[in-house]
Amino acid sequence: MIPIKHWACNNLHVMLRISNQLWELFLLDLQHGKLIENSQKLILTEMQRLSVSFYFWIDQQTQSLKHTSLMGSNKLNILKNFDFTKFVTRDFSQECAIQLH
Repeated sequence: MIPIKHWACNNLHVMLRISNQLWELFLLDLQHGKLIENSQKLILTEMQRLSVSFYFWIDQQTQSLKHTSLMGSNKLNILKNFDFTKFVTRDFSQECAIQLH
């Protein structure tokens, strides 16, 4: 084991872990059990706009919704250019505000 005094934080690794968690939370917020078909179409349209290959599918064993993992330049492209405002409705904003209080 490496002693803690010889350990250095890798900023890129931390940023990528945070972005992975934020993306997963974004998808979970849209799902509420199942991803709303309209949201799924919006995500796929946004991915096409950004030229990112991205898919949703149902896992046959677990019957859960799965999606393509984002890696490298695709992940950076999403972080920089994905338009999350298309998914924020007035009701969603009010619900989040209530949860924060």
